[in-house]
Amino acid sequence: MKITTGKKARPRNVLLYGEHGSGKTTLAATFPNPVIIDVEGGSDDIDVARTDRVLDYAAYQAALSWLVTAEHDFKTAITDSIDWLEALVWQHVAQANGEKSIEGIGYGKGYKFAAECFDHLVSGYRLSSAMKCFSSVARRSLGRKTSDSIANARSQSRTQNES
Repeated sequence: MKITTGKKARPRNVLLYGEHGSGKTTLAATFPNPVIIDVEGGSDDIDVARTDRVLDYAAYQAALSWLVTAEHDFKTAITDSIDWLEALVWQHVAQANGEKSIEGIGYGKGYKFAAECFDHLVSGYRLSSAMKCFSSVARRSLGRKTSDSIANARSQSRTQNES
């Protein structure tokens, strides 16, 4: 058995929530060596590194995968915004199930699948030791299922980091 002491450095997940134009993205852009995964397209007035506009779930996954696996100097990944990402996840889930809307999948099933997608994305955050912070910007309340999914994934992350 190996016993260690002291703090263990690990990436932090931060959610900044507030009204449109309140400075959430501007604040996140002050975190160490930030890059914005640009889902919303609202960061053009900020002098910060950003991805091309992310228009679908696959493009978000590709951006996140690159940040987790590639050699770069970024220390903070900012999703701007997570409520726009939620819409992309819902669209992905609907299309993957041959439906036009997440509601068409069946009672609660579409939201369950969406929660699983968010679990997958949040677990991707845990894989990166080079990244120091993952920040998400939200303008409105996330769907209950999405909020629960993120909370569950973070709880599992803490449990895995403790073992």
